[in-house]
Formats: sequence, structure tokens, C-alpha cells
Amino acid sequence: MDIEALTKYHHQVDQLMRGTVGREARKAIGELLADKQHDLLGLLLLSSAETSARQIATALLEQHLYPPLILGACLRRQPPRRGTLQRRGTTARRIFRDFDAEEGGAGIPEQVRAEAEEMERLALASREIADRRDEQVDRDPVREMIVQELAGQLMLSEGALDALLAIAGASAYENTRRAAALKIANHEPSVKKLVAALRIPALQTVAHNAGLESVAQKLSARLAQHLTDTKATPSREALEFIAAHHPDQSSRDAAQRALDQSAGTAS
Repeated sequence: MDIEALTKYHHQVDQLMRGTVGREARKAIGELLADKQHDLLGLLLLSSAETSARQIATALLEQHLYPPLILGACLRRQPPRRGTLQRRGTTARRIFRDFDAEEGGAGIPEQVRAEAEEMERLALASREIADRRDEQVDRDPVREMIVQELAGQLMLSEGALDALLAIAGASAYENTRRAAALKIANHEPSVKKLVAALRIPALQTVAHNAGLESVAQKLSARLAQHLTDTKATPSREALEFIAAHHPDQSSRDAAQRALDQSAGTAS
């Protein structure tokens, strides 16, 4: 990226970073697109406010400019969520009022008080752990939008499939990788296209990141059927994929025998 572009387009950058909406945002995005500042738009997609990021993504999708969208779906983080991990009161606050002690009586036994305070401390610690676990699951809505819209373009553009494959394999977020992989796995024309082109690494990426053995079985069965129908010589990686995931045991065994034979021949 040309660093001087940050100076040249500082006004547009400022508007989009602040979350400007409507006509002004569309004008800023349009000016960047007209000057082919795709790299800068990709960076803004990562860091701008959600309202601006959605408009940037929409404009890029309309023009089938996939590299910046891939960048956004792979690296954009969810904005901090308000109210998460707020510091709660600790054992410094009283669990209950000790009326007897306040009136000068015997009061609550120290052992009972200590046990109650320990229970409260453990409960607070458990809630904090649960909050932190929730914080670790990044569910940025702009990433979700990009994956959803790319899936809608699968029938319209060859690049949409490759973009989803890149996201399925490279996104920093498991939920985004899984969403992209499932979009491909559930789109029959895309599966046929990958199988016909013998794009084994792509099939492996979809099968692995979908997180469902049923997807891996479906893809391996389609691949095996294609190899049988076309009488094509399977590559080693194709045989390994079939041997690992084909739903039929005899097909897995046949693929494994072919692998063993090729290993014996090579030695």
C-alpha cells in the first residue's frame, strides 16, 4: 500500500473511521473506489466503525472486489462489548447483615461468616471465567455479512468461491472458517466444480473446517464417484482423503490398498 494515500485521503479515512453514514459515507467510499484504493478500503474494512464497514463491504461486493473482503473476513475483530467483564463487588461487601452483632449480641459465628464469604468469592470467580470465555468468541457481524453475501454470489462469480475458500482456510476466527466452509459444502454446484477440477486441497479445507464428519464423507464420496466415472488416475492426496473419510468401508479399504501399492512401488 502507498503510505502517501493516508495523507491524500485523510478526509475520507476520518469520515469512515468515525462511522459516518448515508450520502457522505457513500461519497467517501466512491472516491476511494474511483481511485482504485482497494488496499486502503481493505484496511478501513478492518478498523472502521461497523456502520462504515458494512457500507464498504457492500460497495466491494457490488464490484466483485474480493481481496479486501477476504482480508476483512479473516482479520476484522468484533468491537468491544459494553458491560462485559465489569468489575463486580468482591468479598469486601457483606453477604448479609449481622443484626445481632449490630445490636451488640453474640453475632454470627466466624466460621459461618467465612464459609459464606468463600462461597460468594467462588461464585464471583465462576461468573468472571464465564464472561471471559464469552469474550473469546468473536462474533463480528461484518464478517458474518461478508460470508453470507459471498455465498449469495456463488452462482454469479467464480471469484466468490475462491474468496470463500480463502476465508475457510485462513480466517483467524473458527466460527468464520466454519461458516465459510459450510456455505461451500451446502452449495451443490460449488461442490461439483471442486470435484470436477480435482481440487483436493480445497476439498480438504472445506471438510476440515466445516467441523462435521458428514461433510467430509459427502465430499470424499463425490470425489470417489467422479474418479470412477471418469476413470481418472487418482493422486495420492485424493486416495488419502477417500481412505480417511469415505462413508463406505469397502471404498476406504480400496483406497488404502492403492496407497499401500503405490508406496511399495515407490520403494
